[in-house]
Amino acid sequence: MGHGKCIDSAHTNGARLVRAGRGSAAPGGPPAPLRGREREQQTVAALLAAAASGTGGALLLHGDLGSGKTALLRAAAATVPEGTCLLETTGLAEEADLPYAGLQGLLQPVTDRIALLPRCRRAC
Repeated sequence: MGHGKCIDSAHTNGARLVRAGRGSAAPGGPPAPLRGREREQQTVAALLAAAASGTGGALLLHGDLGSGKTALLRAAAATVPEGTCLLETTGLAEEADLPYAGLQGLLQPVTDRIALLPRCRRAC
């Protein structure tokens, strides 16, 4: 996710923080148009719109290998407004039995921002 408008990125233990901005080209060009995924694209677009207005959400995206999960997420990442902070991570088989390992990997690049959250949103 985030390859469409990446102006800065940092890697940490399999996770990546991508700060998006207009004008940067994705490696290999823009994402190819998706066919037959209108419902899924609408669902993702609604989540992104809600996030832009301050409402959180979650999406469980699953499917067989090669079913277009990554393509769907890359297409969505290419639509985010300038300045949007995108986070992405990759699951590791050796961490499959560790509770919250994926979440920890996802949030690792932004742990330095915990202090910026309102007190009622901080867990520490």
